[in-house]
Amino acid sequence: MSKNNTASLQASVEKYNVATEKLYDTDAYLTVFEAEILKVEPADNGLCLILDRTLFFPEEGGQNSDKGTLSLVEAEYEVKYVGIEKRDGEEVICHYVDGTDASLCKGAKVQGEIDWKERYDKMQNHTGEHILSGIIHSEFGFDNVGFHLNDEIFTMDFPKSLLLLWQNFVLKQT
Repeated sequence: MSKNNTASLQASVEKYNVATEKLYDTDAYLTVFEAEILKVEPADNGLCLILDRTLFFPEEGGQNSDKGTLSLVEAEYEVKYVGIEKRDGEEVICHYVDGTDASLCKGAKVQGEIDWKERYDKMQNHTGEHILSGIIHSEFGFDNVGFHLNDEIFTMDFPKSLLLLWQNFVLKQT
């Protein structure tokens, strides 16, 4: 393999061979963390930052991503959205911020802070979804086949209509 091909291959591997440590999996009650920027990519109206670690839960499983801020010593950036994206077959977690500030560069250290009020609300709704799904499964035998949670609504999907079954259930209780 030529020197140019080797350098190109290394650059390709380095480009997306990143594994962001998912701090939200180990402690859902943390609100602040420190991280290093591994990659910076241009995005619509701003940048996608790939960090070495994050507390920001990305959008997945029917649940919207966390919001919050990423701060450098001299500036604070609002995290608008966090998503899991495919890059050359690899999954990466992108933190989308407005702007194109040159200080947001590979190697920069940032402090992140999640919007705790929003996170806690989602945690409570998610727990409620599990409880309600368990009750519906034990009473009617239906599995939850979909779950959607955002800032305004919370929905659950079941394979059959629950309305008639619920009415029958209520009538049996009275």
